[in-house]
Amino acid sequence: METKKKFKLTSENKNNFLGIKLYRIECIKSFLDIKKGDKGGFVEKESNLSGDAWISGDAQIFNNACISGYARISGYAQISGYARISGDACISGYALIFGYAWISGDAQISDNARISDNARISGDACISGYAQIYGYARISGDARISDNARISGDACISGDAQISGDACISGDAWISDNARISGDACISGYAQISGDAWERSPLQIQGTRHFVCMSTKLFLKIGCMKLTIEEWKIKGNEIAIRECYSESEIIEYKLYIELAEKLYCK
Repeated sequence: METKKKFKLTSENKNNFLGIKLYRIECIKSFLDIKKGDKGGFVEKESNLSGDAWISGDAQIFNNACISGYARISGYAQISGYARISGDACISGYALIFGYAWISGDAQISDNARISDNARISGDACISGYAQIYGYARISGDARISDNARISGDACISGDAQISGDACISGDAWISDNARISGDACISGYAQISGDAWERSPLQIQGTRHFVCMSTKLFLKIGCMKLTIEEWKIKGNEIAIRECYSESEIIEYKLYIELAEKLYCK
């Protein structure tokens, strides 16, 4: 019976920074763009690599990390812990993937990016620069995270959103569609941003009853309802009564609407 094994561990080995012995691999059966005899990167054990996945250059896979599907690992990238790389994902440069992170789809991780904890990267998402994705953060769609951006907590970035500069997204924040977050902008809590370019943090307030944020530069979101500031001024009192707001809460949220008007209706 023809063996399904596509590589072997060679005698070339080295100890990584943790003292774990790693072995360079060699292809023993041509597949896709990999030819028999091609030397690959370094793995701790055969179970680190499966399917039509391949590791090349000085890249390393160790611990219980698993690379499968058609994934490609290159450069000086390091995959460790219980990380899973699958699909057509590409990891390159000096990228570090560890913890229980999962990278799938056509995602690309490059440069000095770090993906850790329980973060999930999927779709056609690209993570580059010195960006860090950790916690339970989710990056999907065609999202682009670059520079020194930090995504953490339960934050979700999707669509064509782009996060760059020193921007920080955390908590339960959702960034989607064509939103552009850059500079020193920080978005947290339950904020939901779905468009426009933000070089500074948009209005975000944890009110007594509901979270308040500018979801775009035209729309103010209070709880799960999104209206223009002018619409809030007209309908806000009626909505507050319907939602059983107290008198003090009505006054509180009117102040938030007035603040948003001063900041964004110039």
